[in-house]
Amino acid sequence: MYFSQSALAALWLYAFLLGLFLGAVYDALRITRIFLGASYSPRLKEKLQAVTLPFLKKRVRRIKRQGVFFWIFVFIGDLLFSLLGGVLLILLFYQFNSGKIRFPAFFCTGVGFFLYRKTLGRLVMLLSEAIAFVLESAVRYLCFFAALPFRALFGVIWRFAVAKHKKAKAKKQRKERLRQTKKEWQKLTAGDKEKKQEVITEEKNGERIKKAV
Repeated sequence: MYFSQSALAALWLYAFLLGLFLGAVYDALRITRIFLGASYSPRLKEKLQAVTLPFLKKRVRRIKRQGVFFWIFVFIGDLLFSLLGGVLLILLFYQFNSGKIRFPAFFCTGVGFFLYRKTLGRLVMLLSEAIAFVLESAVRYLCFFAALPFRALFGVIWRFAVAKHKKAKAKKQRKERLRQTKKEWQKLTAGDKEKKQEVITEEKNGERIKKAV
């Protein structure tokens, strides 16, 4: 079967464009991973982690330890991307080459994919990490300012509860001191009574002795 050079050139061109499209799709997958905590630029990661947010006085440490959920998400995303790429290549061959596979088309697709990754893909990922940092910072500020009324209310309630607790504790301490003072006074009073009773007894004994003499 004869194929014109123009048809083959169209096949190579569309294979190249397909590679660019797949590069954009894969970047979309990587962007979702960025919002889950991944990073693709070590320099930008260090710069963003060194930023201290005003008012919050904290740093946004976006890069976290990826757990099992993250790697399952990556595996499923790569699997779906591979299936999509295979289906689109098959459709490309059926549309422009009557279903016959031509291996140079794979090469053109790969060139388009890696050319996108090395040019526009880098810019997209840098912008994505910066946007993710800005969004996470905005969420932190939103939570901080939204929590301010509740923090103020909690502070008022806490100070009121602490004041009531201190007042109750001071009242209890006063009662305890009064009880101790009363107990000591009763002891002193009982001692005075005993001394008075002894003096009276001694006086009575002294009068009896004088009468007897």
